[in-house]
Amino acid sequence: MIRLAALIQKGFWRSLDWIYPPVCASCGQPGDRLCGECQSEIKFITGHRCASCGEPMHRPNPCCDACQLRPPAYTAVRNLAFYPWP
Repeated sequence: MIRLAALIQKGFWRSLDWIYPPVCASCGQPGDRLCGECQSEIKFITGHRCASCGEPMHRPNPCCDACQLRPPAYTAVRNLAFYPWP
């Protein structure tokens, strides 16, 4: 039963790709939903982060200067990576 569901899902996405061919979400290049060139531009965030906004920080403070001066209305946000949009 699980294998049948997986085959149906795979067939659905293949037919959808045939009707609407995938293009890169960033640059619009046909072929992939995110092309290799755009994938290589993604920089994963490592190290210290602000506990409120998730901005990378160079020192281990709980919050960045911007959040200390004006605390955001939300509790916390986490960013996985930065991507320089074209």
